[in-house]
Parts: sequence; C-alpha cells; structure tokens
Amino acid sequence: MLITHLDKAHVAEDALYESSDKCRVLWIGDPDLIPQNLTSKSVHWKTVFSNSGEITELSENKHDVLGDNRCIDLDLAALVYISGLTGVPKGVMSSHRNMI
Repeated sequence: MLITHLDKAHVAEDALYESSDKCRVLWIGDPDLIPQNLTSKSVHWKTVFSNSGEITELSENKHDVLGDNRCIDLDLAALVYISGLTGVPKGVMSSHRNMI
C-alpha cells in the first residue's frame, strides 16, 4: 500500500504506472483530486475512519484483508525519505518492530 498526499499525485501516478495491480493507494488531501486512472485502487484517508469496510473492498480477497501475505516484525513497514545534511533525499527503511 502506498500512503501519499494528493499534492504528490503526479509522482504516485508515475510510480504506479509500471507497478503490480495489487498495489493500493491511501490518499491524504482533497478527495476531489484523486486521479481518475487510480480510483479503482484508491481510498481516501477520511473513508478509512468513516467506513472500515472500505479497506476490505480494496483487497483482492474480500474475506481476508491479509490473505496469505502475513507479515512478521522484521518485514519492511515504511520507507521514510529524509533530506539529511547534504539535502539529497535518502530512504530510511523501518521494520514493523521499529515502528512500534
């Protein structure tokens, strides 16, 4: 799942252009700005809190959100980009254990 702000929609579209159809997008920002070509794989942040069933509908297997893809505490949970001292973005990998 990709979590991003709608201000970066063009970057998300580029990133998802060649990605698997299994990737879903959780948008933050003005829901009217969700790109038309990504609506089938998108959900807005506010929807998650107002209708918990929406996440299940984005899953391929409507009865099991996780399917067979269970994660462990050492799996990658987030890739956070920081600028560092040089101003050049660097990706910092965080596992589920790190996030907790």
